[in-house]
Amino acid sequence: MTDRQLENLEKLGWFFIIPLVVTGIAAACGHIFDGFFNTGNIEEIKLVNTLLFGESFFDHWLRFREYPWARMLHMIPGIIFYVCLPLQFMRSVRNRYRRLHRISGYLVLLSSAFLVFTGFVFAFIHPYVGFKEQVPTVFFSIIYVVCIWKAMSHVYQRNFLLHREWMVRVFSMGLGIYTVRVFYSFFLHFSDQPSTEFFATSFWIGMAFNLVVSEIWVNISREYAAKRAMELPVKKESYSGSLAPAA
Repeated sequence: MTDRQLENLEKLGWFFIIPLVVTGIAAACGHIFDGFFNTGNIEEIKLVNTLLFGESFFDHWLRFREYPWARMLHMIPGIIFYVCLPLQFMRSVRNRYRRLHRISGYLVLLSSAFLVFTGFVFAFIHPYVGFKEQVPTVFFSIIYVVCIWKAMSHVYQRNFLLHREWMVRVFSMGLGIYTVRVFYSFFLHFSDQPSTEFFATSFWIGMAFNLVVSEIWVNISREYAAKRAMELPVKKESYSGSLAPAA
């Protein structure tokens, strides 16, 4: 693909990314408001959630009230995660506000620690379908931690293009939880199965879908990203070896 085509494809990607980011922030805020004000009891909110996710899953959603600390330690870092992670991919931020870029990266790392830990709490202490959701939770959490570790190790080695590639994977997995919701809603409205039957299937498909998309983007945009990186006003040696394939 030409650079122009890749640039247009990148812009198109944001039309899908932004709604997922906004949905993630809105969903986390919904949990926080319910935790403090029991907003889940409001009839309009009940109606919307039941329409989107079904009565059974909404009942499970309300039972998050039984774990208020874990809930807040998941949702507040979740908002930080969804606010800071897109900043990692905004060229204007990287080029003009390097300090903000670094700080947002550290906040992504810190919030990820809370998200992984509390994600295990929900999967093993407050599960919706038990073992069927615990397996993908562990599987994708391991992949996510590896991606975070690789992204951080490459930035400390000043190998910024490989850092970018692993952050693309991190971003895709962070958005994956709401891609899971898309497939979940699809199965809810277009199949005759109860949500307990397809919840784990939605988990597998949603996360795998995002990982596949991220791998395709990483591979087709590698040279394009290298050209853009070399245009930045930084030392050329910062990019030495950065065209090597990701491990």
